[in-house]
Amino acid sequence: MSQEIITGIKKDEGIHIIWQKGKDTRSTFFYYQELIDQQINALDLIANPGRYVVDETGHTITMKGKQQAG
Repeated sequence: MSQEIITGIKKDEGIHIIWQKGKDTRSTFFYYQELIDQQINALDLIANPGRYVVDETGHTITMKGKQQAG
């Protein structure tokens, strides 16, 4: 017997990330296409956020150890 759905959950078109900058908590949103373009595995980012760093100014995410020298 089927049960009536009470509510639906909307899946966002990307990932909302949160990080600490000094004593402040910051956040931003990345669309999935942005992550794909940056060669970031969205599922790994969600499961293992500590493996990644965010560049707030450049709006990029990089896996630790793969940052470009600059």
